[in-house]
Amino acid sequence: MERLDQSFESSTQASVHASERAVRHLAPFGPDGPTPQAIAELQAHPRFAAAAKIAATGLVDLWRGNRVLNTMVNDRIRLFISMHAVYLHSLSRPNDPGSGLTASRMTALCAEQKFCSPGRTKAVLMLMRVFGYLAPAPNEADRRLRRLVPTELLMALHRERYRRLFDAITMVLPEHAEAASVQFHPDFTAFYICRYCERFLAGFRFVDLAPDIRHFMDHNAGFIILCHMMLSGDADDAYPPTRPVPVSLSALSRRFGVSRAHVRRLLQNATDEALLERLDDDRVRLLPRLVRATNDFMAAHFLIAADCAQGALADIARERTVA
Repeated sequence: MERLDQSFESSTQASVHASERAVRHLAPFGPDGPTPQAIAELQAHPRFAAAAKIAATGLVDLWRGNRVLNTMVNDRIRLFISMHAVYLHSLSRPNDPGSGLTASRMTALCAEQKFCSPGRTKAVLMLMRVFGYLAPAPNEADRRLRRLVPTELLMALHRERYRRLFDAITMVLPEHAEAASVQFHPDFTAFYICRYCERFLAGFRFVDLAPDIRHFMDHNAGFIILCHMMLSGDADDAYPPTRPVPVSLSALSRRFGVSRAHVRRLLQNATDEALLERLDDDRVRLLPRLVRATNDFMAAHFLIAADCAQGALADIARERTVA
């Protein structure tokens, strides 16, 4: 990691420890992630709905629809692989051929976590190279290692995701403003991703906290389409919307790079599971189970992100001390 810049030198170790104590107090975690009490308290914040809306808007705005990728893997798998590519690369050591990011290590990781088949894992890595998100490691002494490195294009995409997320988080967790501001440090993104991946590898899954959202998480563009529907309410409606929202199979298909048939099945299956109510071909109502699950997911996301940001802040401060 690069040395700290002058803008961060003004932060004190004491403020880092104080912030970490605030996290433990305000966002208690159990063995399965944020506690139900912490999630409920955050949702009770008067600005939570506005913050959730900002976060959902950021996800939709940053969507990178690609039909080739959508034919092979869902959004959750792509996010998993893109983040764990950074994580595995962070473990790379120059004199340790058993470290770093390679196709075989990513394949083994995905298989261990029961997240993606070896064939799909290798296909995603190949496409990430084609689209410029990964590249062969430069100046590799042993070409047999075939290590890969995340490119600036991939890191910039992650940075933009987190910038928008932290804009929302600081509305309801202002005590984490210091950690959020450090996101512009050159090492923050990698440290943040490592903290997140460590939680994931320890067994944490968002869908375990909001199982009713799994239907959308496990289908291509599913969660983004859900966010889009939640943002489609009338201007004078609440967020999430309490009144029916418009849907267009053609528009959703074009916007998110999936087929009309895929969108139709997604909505019909959600209707069968009592998550949506189809009023006609052009409108749906988000039912309480889905609204509750979406809010639980977003609150848990805020809490985990804030905790990982505090961890990244501490990692940067620790690096400064060592240097």
